[in-house]
Amino acid sequence: MTSNHNIDKQVALLAERVSRFDEALNHYPDLTQGLRGKIQESEWLNADALRSAVAEKAREGRELRVGIIGRVKAGKSSLLNALLFEGRDILPKAATPMTASLTVLAYGESPRAEVDPFTPEDVAEMKRLAAEYERELKTRIENRLAQHQERLARAGGHPIPPQDPDRLEQTVRRELDQDPHLGAAKDMHERILKAGGLPAQWARGEAIRLEADSIEALRLRLADYVGANGKFTPFTNCLRLYLPLPGLKDLEVVDTPGINDPIPSREKRTYRELHRCDAVFVVSPAGQFLNAQDLELMDRLGQKEGVREVFLVASQVDSQLFGSEQRQSGGQLPAALASLQQVLTQQARQTLAAQRGDNPGVKQLLTGLKDRLAVTSSVAHALVVQPESEWDSNTRHIWQMLGKGYPLAFATPQLARENLPSLAGMARTQGFL
Repeated sequence: MTSNHNIDKQVALLAERVSRFDEALNHYPDLTQGLRGKIQESEWLNADALRSAVAEKAREGRELRVGIIGRVKAGKSSLLNALLFEGRDILPKAATPMTASLTVLAYGESPRAEVDPFTPEDVAEMKRLAAEYERELKTRIENRLAQHQERLARAGGHPIPPQDPDRLEQTVRRELDQDPHLGAAKDMHERILKAGGLPAQWARGEAIRLEADSIEALRLRLADYVGANGKFTPFTNCLRLYLPLPGLKDLEVVDTPGINDPIPSREKRTYRELHRCDAVFVVSPAGQFLNAQDLELMDRLGQKEGVREVFLVASQVDSQLFGSEQRQSGGQLPAALASLQQVLTQQARQTLAAQRGDNPGVKQLLTGLKDRLAVTSSVAHALVVQPESEWDSNTRHIWQMLGKGYPLAFATPQLARENLPSLAGMARTQGFL
């Protein structure tokens, strides 16, 4: 961090240059007539005002802003729920790009939220992309039918299975549904139409404010706006949460949708928020660690200045503990975790080294990967902090699998409490902050 002494020197140097500029304006009055008055009115081109403004900014202090990025279902919300809410599902877990709202968490004296709806322009863009989806569907089907006819013509009497039009359409639809722009936009537009279209009171673009007496009560209200089946979810663009949590007093967290947001306005806002962050956590599932989508997102993030620190979080590591990993470790959990950490570190190093371009975030990771990679399991953290009565079906399943695969580590409740934190990986992740 830059010392106060260095800051004072830099401000003094800048103020001196502003003074010289001011003298130049006075020295050439004919050349600067008209422009001169407007320039000198600016507080940033007045040496005394500049010193005062910088001093005021220094007194204000500044929150740490952390961005969370990764593809849909990478475990971003689960990670934040574990870090900030003791594993409780306060933040919605997105199932599709539709339910993956841009969410900003900040401190508030009482629980409240601000929900920004989509604008009519956003809905019009969804409609346009949905129509493009249908055109692309028709074009691809026609092209493949034509290719099939060409193969029949070249077959020279050899039998070729007939083309099933219904099956072909299903195949092409599956392909298009995976498109992050066309497929997601079509899904979003269909949800809005099913909900009856953008409500008139939402079309003005004014934020909807929600207040509650407790975080739990606010969570229940939010289900209508950002839950997978919420009645207002189709119209929700962005969410800002203010929560009375001590950990948020000096911290602001930006939880982003998946990459390639089909809504340009939200994508621009997402990147604007991210480039104001001091640090960014790239969350990627351990089972598909740093795939092409993750790398694309990191590449786009590195195109602008602003982010000073980048960290990697290999999420959902519990899914990789069974099968060959369990056999090779002989059912020893510490050995399995150490092996996974080594494998993921090596995989990250090879993948990032193959990336082209001058991305400062990638360079930073490569030079300090050992200290910038955390292996985590939000399910393991839930097993630590939640009573058994609150476990969901997935949590119970993982608990049973861990007991069978690693009996020495989970033979007794005491041993389980000793081993689960290392599997959860939350202490290391919090250490990054």
